[in-house]
Amino acid sequence: MEELPLRAEEFVIMSTILITGANRGLGLEFAHQYAADGWEVLAASRQPEMSADLKQLAAQHPTVGLHRLDVTDEEFVQDLADKLDGKPIDVLLHSSGIYPREGQHIGEIDYDGWREAMETNLFGVMRVTEALLEKRCGQSTQADCRHLHVIELAVRRAGWFGGAGRHVLPITAAARRL
Repeated sequence: MEELPLRAEEFVIMSTILITGANRGLGLEFAHQYAADGWEVLAASRQPEMSADLKQLAAQHPTVGLHRLDVTDEEFVQDLADKLDGKPIDVLLHSSGIYPREGQHIGEIDYDGWREAMETNLFGVMRVTEALLEKRCGQSTQADCRHLHVIELAVRRAGWFGGAGRHVLPITAAARRL
């Protein structure tokens, strides 16, 4: 029996990362770094087609795929989960996040802004993680689900809350610990 030669590229196992908020800032930088390291990068943002930097990255690296995702919208989240259809993802990096710019002082709190931040920074993380795990692990054993590493970049901002030396409490980070 003749042995067939083995080609190294047939045995390369590429790791996959899904990055939310990949259109700018840390999300975009992580997308660049992981793509340069040879990872398959699933770059998600609300309007990836509007990000020249993200489109350029995808043009330079065939392992970068652009995906439309609004973490506050259940339909967008489910559409992405359906599109990925249980695709193995090694790292889920949540980089999407917002921070209310106004209403930071006692007597001026912008509760609508904080609700929007919580919807994105807390519930968005939960919504995306749950949808992807349900698709991937719904019919599987728990051992199949332990492989996913979830990283959440909390939005941080140095500043004061009401003066008198009280620092801004990272509210959304605190809520995730509950």
